[in-house]
Amino acid sequence: MKFLSWNVNGLRSVYRHNFSNFLKDQQPDVLAVQEIKARRQDLPPDILHPPQYHFYMHAAQRPGYSGTAIYSRQKASRIITRLGHRRFDNEGRLLALEFANYIFASLYLPHGKRDKGDLDYKLTAYKLLEKKVFLWRQRKPVILGGDFNVAKEEIDLARPPAKPKKHYVYPQ
Repeated sequence: MKFLSWNVNGLRSVYRHNFSNFLKDQQPDVLAVQEIKARRQDLPPDILHPPQYHFYMHAAQRPGYSGTAIYSRQKASRIITRLGHRRFDNEGRLLALEFANYIFASLYLPHGKRDKGDLDYKLTAYKLLEKKVFLWRQRKPVILGGDFNVAKEEIDLARPPAKPKKHYVYPQ
């Protein structure tokens, strides 16, 4: 099976840049997208109903912010959108689909902010996710895809020179 994950930084934006062709060319079995920044009513039919795919999304309550989605060739038997943290859940940061043989989750984990103002939020989300995955794994294998907002090395950053190394790159 082919699993892909992509932080699109706006699903409508990548749609305007031939997202449909990407889906046709890559032909993933499951494609997780993060930071969709849209609600269902904001999206064109081509995004909502692409040929050969089921589309699932968890939009943020705040318009134009955050959100996750999954394109899957298989229909899910269960949809999970709650981690159990009000802010996290309201920002649409988790969308998990349960299938016959596995659970697949698209995640957009919070950034801790440069001033570390949201670090507690980020660490709480990670702890809750760890508990959730532990429970899921008791039933089925779990596959996580998404933007975890962590980096091991500078090459893992979008714009390394603009960001202070000590905050984003963790020592081994």
